[in-house]
Amino acid sequence: TPVRQPLRDGDYQLKIVKDGYRTWQKKLKVSTAEVTWAQYPILLPNTISTESVVNLDAPALFTQSPDQKLFAIAGAGPSPKIQVIETSGTELRNVYVLSPEQIAAQTSIHSIVWSADNEHILVGLKTPQQLSYIVLSVLNSADTFELTKQFSLPLDNLQFNPRNWREIYWLSPEGLRRLDLANRTVSAVLAPSVRSFLVNEEAVFYV
Repeated sequence: TPVRQPLRDGDYQLKIVKDGYRTWQKKLKVSTAEVTWAQYPILLPNTISTESVVNLDAPALFTQSPDQKLFAIAGAGPSPKIQVIETSGTELRNVYVLSPEQIAAQTSIHSIVWSADNEHILVGLKTPQQLSYIVLSVLNSADTFELTKQFSLPLDNLQFNPRNWREIYWLSPEGLRRLDLANRTVSAVLAPSVRSFLVNEEAVFYV
C-alpha cells in the first residue's frame, strides 16, 4: 500500500483478503478522468485480544484528544476528578480534583471538550442549581480559567475556536458571541437569533 490501479469506468467490487483477518470489501464506482479512492481499508483480526491497561474508579466520562494521544477521564466516585492518560501509557495523572465544598454542593462533571491544540479541555460542572464552565490545561493543572465566575454570565453552548483556544464562542440568549480569555472580554452579538452553530478552521456556520 498504497495501491494505484488504472481501470476502465464502471462499477467494481473491491475485496482485500488476508489469512487470519476478516475480509474487507466495498463497491466502488470508477468514472472517466476522475480519481476514486478506497479510503481507510482496515483489516480486523478474526480474534481480537485485549489487555488491561488501568483500573478506573467509576468513570463517568471518557474522551480522546483530537491527535488521539491522550484520554481525559472523569470519575464519579466519592472524590470526583478528571484524570489524563496517554493512549500508549498506563499512568493516570490528575488534572482537576473537586474540592470538598464542590462535593458538598453535589457537583458532578457534566462534560469534557478538547481544544484543537490537544492541551486544553473545556469542562462543564453541574450542581442541582446551575451549570458552570472552566478551562483546564492538561499540562499544567494550576492553569485554570473559571469562565462562569470570571465572566459572571449564565454560560452554555460553548465551542473552542480551533485556531485559538483562548477564544470561545458562546450561544447567548441574545445571539452568538465570543469570549476572549486573554483579555477577559465578551464580544458584541456577532449574529442574532442563532439556534445552533459550528466553528471550523475558516468560518463559523450558524442557523
